[in-house]
Amino acid sequence: MQLVNALVCICGLLGLGFSGAWAADNRAQKQRLCQEGDLRGTYKLVDMHETPKSVESALYHDLPYQYLAFYSDHAYAYVTANKEIKTPPEVYKAMLPPQKNPHVLKYALDAQGVLDLYTDKNITYRYRCQFVEQSQSTWKKGDLVLTGYTRENTQLYKLYRRWF
Repeated sequence: MQLVNALVCICGLLGLGFSGAWAADNRAQKQRLCQEGDLRGTYKLVDMHETPKSVESALYHDLPYQYLAFYSDHAYAYVTANKEIKTPPEVYKAMLPPQKNPHVLKYALDAQGVLDLYTDKNITYRYRCQFVEQSQSTWKKGDLVLTGYTRENTQLYKLYRRWF
């Protein structure tokens, strides 16, 4: 429940005009909690907000092109860059394949939509994961909306779009 409230709070802080009624009504119609099958393929970060601005905002400012890939064995990979990576082969080349990474990158998703990203055995990110079922405003069908908090207690909002 705290993560749903955080999503509503973040949307309010971002000026999206959502209220508690949105959480109860529209979320069920336009988005839902992520499920295992949603986390396949490569996503590109298309929007990010951190409140108040801190480390994540600085990273996004310096390296605005971020890609996140999920694999069926619960491995994931990511890359951040200062220029857009335009083709799937370029992304694959930029991402270190999970089996060749010196660290074990795994993810876990629970029934409440909590997505944990692990580096080795440590959680590096914990998000509430929403899957957009119907396009609206800046969201498109198939987008992932990740919300959560950083270690510095800032609120994060990340919008990822399936890239391929």
